[in-house]
Amino acid sequence: MHPAPDGLKHKVKGCWNRYFDWREDAVYLPGSIVPMDLFIRYAAYLPDIAIAAGGFSVTAIPIMRSAEALAAYSAGIFVAPRGSMLAASFEAEGDAALDQITSSFAKLQQRASFRRKPWGGYHRQLRRLL
Repeated sequence: MHPAPDGLKHKVKGCWNRYFDWREDAVYLPGSIVPMDLFIRYAAYLPDIAIAAGGFSVTAIPIMRSAEALAAYSAGIFVAPRGSMLAASFEAEGDAALDQITSSFAKLQQRASFRRKPWGGYHRQLRRLL
């Protein structure tokens, strides 16, 4: 399928959906005369963190398993202006916690499918030659 940057054209429906249009967080298809299943991958982004009316302490952070990283970064921000030498260690601890969050997603992104060679394909060709 190909994106339709100028919108979908009005054409007679065929046996396939050739183009699609993405508008206002929705996918539009021209439709086909044959029933078909669509498998669509969708990447959703989290909303920006906005300070709630009650202050930062009641602000919701929409990132799962991020409490440890946020605590370490907050502690680093808190002790840095006070001249503490612990700010660098809190930064490193926050980076390590953040790496644990992002590494599981990175592993999913780096997956590859492998297909083994069919058994005896090369030897069959040799037997035909002999």
